[in-house]
Amino acid sequence: MASAELDYTIEIPDQPFWSQKNSSSQAGKEAGTRQPVVILLGWGGCKDKNLAKYSAIYHKRGCIVIRYTAPWHMVFFSESLGIPSLRVLAQRLLELLFDYEIEKEPLLFHVFSNAGVMLYRYVLELLHTHQRFCHLRVVGTIFDSGPGDSNVVFCMASCLLLSPLLVDGISVGTEGQLTFWPDWVAEVLTRLGCHLQCITRG
Repeated sequence: MASAELDYTIEIPDQPFWSQKNSSSQAGKEAGTRQPVVILLGWGGCKDKNLAKYSAIYHKRGCIVIRYTAPWHMVFFSESLGIPSLRVLAQRLLELLFDYEIEKEPLLFHVFSNAGVMLYRYVLELLHTHQRFCHLRVVGTIFDSGPGDSNVVFCMASCLLLSPLLVDGISVGTEGQLTFWPDWVAEVLTRLGCHLQCITRG
């Protein structure tokens, strides 16, 4: 489903992946009501068909998936000239959660390359400054192929200063190993071959 105002794609599964598997217990029933939302933010020049293969992995696991790539000219021209045009797009993207009445579900962002990070920067800002979005529950963010190695420290420090993230369901175990809940998160990340960098707040 797409909108002329915001050229996005959304996929909603008929049934969460774990709803039948865990339906025998009370804990399973509670888990069955959780339908995570994954928002994919594409790289510069990315087409929807490019994001579709990543979307399929999440969709098969019972996640609602929203795919979006910011227009190339806004990323590399408007922002360079100091025009915060991506902020409007970030707000419209978050408003989709309310349009589809999925704003109470846990959110996972999968951000691709510098263009995805530039848009995500405004998402973070809105999550912490906009009254309507401050109650959205972000449980994790994946930075995939971006930003470049020379800018990683600066970018992560900026994100930390701008808006520290409280990542639920992810904890550091012995020897620095990351543990995930639910288990499907680790499986998805492994299949994608991604390196997850988490900023946590105790």
